[in-house]
Amino acid sequence: MWPFRKKMKKRRLGVRRNIPSGGLMHAWRRFVRGGGIPSLLVAGAFYLGAVLMDAWPVCPLPFRQGQYVERDLVSRVDFVESEAAVETALMEARDSAPARFALNENFVEPVIRSLRNLPLDLKAATQPAASQPIKEQFHLAREEDVRAWLAYAREDRLKDFHAQIERFRSVLLQTCIVRAEQLDRQMARKAIDVTLTRDGGRMRIRIDEMIAVGDGRRIGEKIDQLAKLFDPALQRSVRSFLLKTLGGGEPTYLYDPAGTEQSIAEAVEQVRANPPGGHKSGEVLVRRDRSGGGDESKGLTAEELRLLRKEHAAFLAEQSSRAGWLAYLGVAQRAGMLLVVTVVLSIYIAHYQPMIARNDWRGISLAAL
Repeated sequence: MWPFRKKMKKRRLGVRRNIPSGGLMHAWRRFVRGGGIPSLLVAGAFYLGAVLMDAWPVCPLPFRQGQYVERDLVSRVDFVESEAAVETALMEARDSAPARFALNENFVEPVIRSLRNLPLDLKAATQPAASQPIKEQFHLAREEDVRAWLAYAREDRLKDFHAQIERFRSVLLQTCIVRAEQLDRQMARKAIDVTLTRDGGRMRIRIDEMIAVGDGRRIGEKIDQLAKLFDPALQRSVRSFLLKTLGGGEPTYLYDPAGTEQSIAEAVEQVRANPPGGHKSGEVLVRRDRSGGGDESKGLTAEELRLLRKEHAAFLAEQSSRAGWLAYLGVAQRAGMLLVVTVVLSIYIAHYQPMIARNDWRGISLAAL
């Protein structure tokens, strides 16, 4: 009867109210009950391990010994095979660069000028009081010596005398008399010659051609050579004058520190431009294998692989100095690819092999493998 009829509609509504809704909380509960948290930790550990294994080296060398070389391998940067060899070459360049000595013009030019002007000075000194200092300076004790010099004061003989003076000047400028300590310093270096700077030009002489101030024997030999450039009638007085000047302890050339530093810098720059064991960008390091890759192919040798490693290290160093973040961009790209692989693999296992997701030890074993 109707008073006792069951109220089915209300009971159904009550049951429906007790059924949990399909929101985020329901999905989270299902994820937790299905072993999602341990599985997520296992997947994260797998991903982290894969990234760490792939991240070092940041930019690996894509070659191995014995690998078939299908094309010429060229250098991407300038590099050297051995930094130690370059440092040794730089040290030798610094020690063997020729030192520079500048002409002591305040001493040499007055010597030349005095000899050049001597005939005309004697001609102008008509009084004994005026000529006596000149005679003493050049040791003109005999009248025939005075007459020999006065003969060159004539117009017809001045040209010949000036030619003698020019020969004398040329040889004198090649006569390198230096202070003894400077010569000792050059002898202790590995250099074999020095550079003489004069009249805006340069010339090189061997170190053993240099003469130390106070070396009477070698200075005397050079004075004899210089005196013989003149007329025999003039040689006696020229020799006496040069013994007083060149043998008086004054150097004809002075050490030039700034010029020597420039010479050393030029030698160092030459080594840096062409270092030992150096290779230029674009240079072929390994020729392609023409055997076709069969059994006859020798592949990359150990020496070729060593050379490629040197080039690769130099390339990475240059990239790091210009834009270091580029190297880590490659790491980020590989990490992104590994993340995609890890996510796809996790979804596949959760969908087709749920037993692995529910059994933590199975998941750990699979990740370890």
